[in-house]
Amino acid sequence: MHWGRRMNTNFLKAALVVVVVAAPSFASEFTFDAASGACVNAAGETGLNTNTRGVCADLRNQNLEGADFSAADLRGARFDGARLRGASFKGAQLNGANFAGADLSAAVLTGAKLDRATLTDARLVGSHLEHAVLTGALMNGANVKNACLFGTAFQGADLRGAAFSKQRSVLEGARWAQAVVLADTLPFNASELARAQIEVRASMTLVVR
Repeated sequence: MHWGRRMNTNFLKAALVVVVVAAPSFASEFTFDAASGACVNAAGETGLNTNTRGVCADLRNQNLEGADFSAADLRGARFDGARLRGASFKGAQLNGANFAGADLSAAVLTGAKLDRATLTDARLVGSHLEHAVLTGALMNGANVKNACLFGTAFQGADLRGAAFSKQRSVLEGARWAQAVVLADTLPFNASELARAQIEVRASMTLVVR
């Protein structure tokens, strides 16, 4: 009887050890650090979260056409090369997110926060960017033709090489303060932009190539 009790006790101790060893490590979860723009864990390591659609998610090169990310917190998420045609990011938090080379044609980003986001070479044809905030965003080479830009904030954004449509109605109401744009990228000169009631400030940098 005593031998059997000792075996049971040892078995319980071994099971307890297994449970403790198998306990999840929360240090592996990455959060977005706004100061550095990086995704870091509790140990200070940089990385991304897999199998999630939240903060610092790794969604690179995925087919997410028509996906609904409305009001989602996707700060620091990676969408590089993803197919996002018709996806909805309405009101989403996308600060520091990376959409380099992604296809966002006809996507809805109305009211989205994209501060310091990367949209280099992204395709935004026919997308909805009404009242989206792209402060300090990198949009070099982005295709923004036929996108709705009413109330879109491009303050401090780098738009060198970005392609815009020639319709005044498409550009009307966007805010361009401190944006960096190639002089021949925007389809209108300063006086035409003013007549279209588009905000033009001296702090907007037009780079002549």
